[in-house]
Amino acid sequence: NTNQYIDNLQQGIQTELSDKAQKSEALAVIKKMKEETKIYFKSTKESSASLVKELTKEQIVPDAEFASAFDQLNTDRATYQKKMLALRGELKKKISRDNWEKIFTAAGKEIK
Repeated sequence: NTNQYIDNLQQGIQTELSDKAQKSEALAVIKKMKEETKIYFKSTKESSASLVKELTKEQIVPDAEFASAFDQLNTDRATYQKKMLALRGELKKKISRDNWEKIFTAAGKEIK
């Protein structure tokens, strides 16, 4: 679950980082991650609801409309993933290698 993973990263940053400035910068990136995730899930929910509405409105949905709806969902997903990877890179620049490993190891263990 994406939200749980981001929450675990946030917790790891709060626990592992003692430098206040570094912690503040890292938490600012986490905030951006949460915002992007919220936007993505809202968009996906709206797109999916629209698709379901179209599917239930007519017995036969033209292939082009069906494909277009799924293409949009895939485009949204790819855009979200690119943003999250960029934010991960931004986060990595703000955290030392040792702290990075501690934070991500702890976050991964919490999800399992």
